[in-house]
Amino acid sequence: MDPRWLNLLLFLAVLVACAIAFALLLPIVWKHFKGARGGWGALARAYATTEKPTGETWRRQSIVAGLILYRFCVTVGIDRSGLYLAVMTPLRLLRQPPLLIPWNAFQSVEPARLFWRRAALISLGDPRVGTLTVPMDLYDRVRRYLPKPLASFGATGG
Repeated sequence: MDPRWLNLLLFLAVLVACAIAFALLLPIVWKHFKGARGGWGALARAYATTEKPTGETWRRQSIVAGLILYRFCVTVGIDRSGLYLAVMTPLRLLRQPPLLIPWNAFQSVEPARLFWRRAALISLGDPRVGTLTVPMDLYDRVRRYLPKPLASFGATGG
């Protein structure tokens, strides 16, 4: 058999295998980013925004929304109106709407871990819409906008 035909058949076999893998993995990836309970999708239904943050912003932050880790791809903004979160992703299919979570939506906070470091697990909404896990350095920036019971969390080793 001519080696060119063999190369063409091998290329087509790899192409078919990639198409099958893509078709099988797409629903899993879609559910991971769009449908996780208490994650970005649930938060977006309650807090989606088209506004841009007006206060301080930090790029490439890591947070957990629900059960999904967004590692080094979140822009965080803080101002008087609330906590702004936007995921930076190159794939339009996986793009999430930006969020503006008002300060009065912060209901409770518990200790957590994020990358083996202290973090805050924040419950949002009443009834609860979802959760965010944020590193303590980000929580320390947010603290001044929160009611006293939530603001005092972690201040003395909480």
